Amino acid sequence: MNFDETVTLSQRLEWSDVVPLTQDDGPNPVVPIAYKEEFRETMDYFRAIYFSDERSPRALRLTEETLLLNSGNYTVINLIIHIINNYLNSYGFEI
Repeated sequence: MNFDETVTLSQRLEWSDVVPLTQDDGPNPVVPIAYKEEFRETMDYFRAIYFSDERSPRALRLTEETLLLNSGNYTVINLIIHIINNYLNSYGFEI
């Protein structure tokens, strides 16, 4: 791991150009989940890069942080596959 877990994403210069995308549970969630702040913020940034289709080294680093908080998130794993595939394709590898 090469990121500083003590500095939140919103405080990192690397993420200053990203507007976090909050989870939309609708106007009246039946059972709101009390997420830890670190999880909520990380997922908000993940949603932002996911919906903008960012496939960069920083997006890959964010997926690492996201998986550390929730290793079973298929959407995160799927984005990792797309980022790596994009990287390999840029060097002429076809998968």
